[in-house]
Amino acid sequence: MKNFNFKKTLITLILGLALVISAIPTNLNKLFPSASAEIKNGYNNPTKIDVNGKFEESTSAPTKWSVVSKYEDIDLIEGEDDKDSTSYSGIIPTDMSGWNLYYKGLVLDWLANWDKSHEYSVANKEDLHEALTEYLVKTNPYIQNPLVHDYDANANEENKVLALVAGSSFTQYMNADESQIVINNQPREAFITYTSNSYKLDQYSFYKITLYVKTTSGAKANVTISGDIEKDAFMNFETATSTPVAYYLYTFTDGTNTTKFYSTTDYNSPTLTYNGKTYQLDGTVYKPTDSTPGYEIVYSDEIVYASPEGWEQKTIYISTTTEASINLNLMLGDEDNYSTGNVFFDDIEVTKIQLLDFYQNAVNNSSSVIIDKREILKGNQNNTGSRNYSVLEDFEDKNDISWTAPNVDYEKVDMVAVPESEATGFNETFPYNNATNKNLVLKVSTHDGIDVVLNSDKIALEQGRYHRVSFWATSTDSSS
Repeated sequence: MKNFNFKKTLITLILGLALVISAIPTNLNKLFPSASAEIKNGYNNPTKIDVNGKFEESTSAPTKWSVVSKYEDIDLIEGEDDKDSTSYSGIIPTDMSGWNLYYKGLVLDWLANWDKSHEYSVANKEDLHEALTEYLVKTNPYIQNPLVHDYDANANEENKVLALVAGSSFTQYMNADESQIVINNQPREAFITYTSNSYKLDQYSFYKITLYVKTTSGAKANVTISGDIEKDAFMNFETATSTPVAYYLYTFTDGTNTTKFYSTTDYNSPTLTYNGKTYQLDGTVYKPTDSTPGYEIVYSDEIVYASPEGWEQKTIYISTTTEASINLNLMLGDEDNYSTGNVFFDDIEVTKIQLLDFYQNAVNNSSSVIIDKREILKGNQNNTGSRNYSVLEDFEDKNDISWTAPNVDYEKVDMVAVPESEATGFNETFPYNNATNKNLVLKVSTHDGIDVVLNSDKIALEQGRYHRVSFWATSTDSSS
């Protein structure tokens, strides 16, 4: 039983939500100071599970992930099953120079695949390849360099992301008299999913999965959890539109050393800023306006089109009751709904966190999902500020009061439910607690300065959950 001890003469008012058992404390720092101290001093700091979600250490195929790819068959020429496409999946570099080299390599691979899968008679094979190369480069926006969500064009850092690209089917051939090269293409629909290796979640623990995602060209992305815990976390979504930006490569020299850098300033612009200094175009050379000797900048005849915006972070919060093994699935389209376009993923992290992090930050919205196996937020899965609770006693039925005072004779203590305003003269604290607009409270009066212990009925507490007991009280004399 729960005991409440009162000394001397008093009126104890247990108001409105008289005795509340809540699933979780509003302020864990105050209720569990030792747990709070552990978080502050580094004991039990959040720990990360290695899922290889950064991708910088991988080459074309990410380790600790497996892939399944399915594509719609397209016949661009009637009667001919054309399987040439710009579809691909895997890790791509998103730093400027790395992307340029990688894309040029993709074009060469596509040309090689064409040569293997087609028989054709063309007098000048080089002309055909040149036309196709020009076509593929012009359609580069189909697989625009997505950059990364925190990209610095001139940081000289290698950046990589996971790319799921439906691409387009294409064919090229000579017209009837072989006087002109004709190239057809059509966006391709695909289902591509990357599944992480299985990793273990401990029992009675809390986890946070975060990832960055970006969609382009109308792609539909999906993120799911499978294994011992299954959840369609984020389904059939697109991220914000990102307009391709042209990055121009320049070469700076101070008369001795040279440095290459990218700028969004067009090479025909009359001025250019670099390292805080302004340069003015003089013919084909940019010269500093302060005439610093030897300083000049020239355009290096290279443009990279990239999309630096449009990345969104998604978060999945998980509370566990038992040990569980799960997989994370990153998808373009799904089994039933193939998708065109491109989806990119980056910076995937799985972190074991503290209860306080879960309780204060777990929300359900367009960018965050809760899988609450422990029902910490039971009845309030949107985590909007209110909490799941049960009212054990509000004293509104004055003829059915279950509290007792077993340590004293009943003639020495009075317990009765009365309207709050009549007992104290105060305004009603909870005036709309019942149909009469009168908030009843438990009035406890003692005699002879004796101690009184109040006992409630037994309270059932659920295993593996945190609880809070709260009540309202006031008195007309000293009490404790």
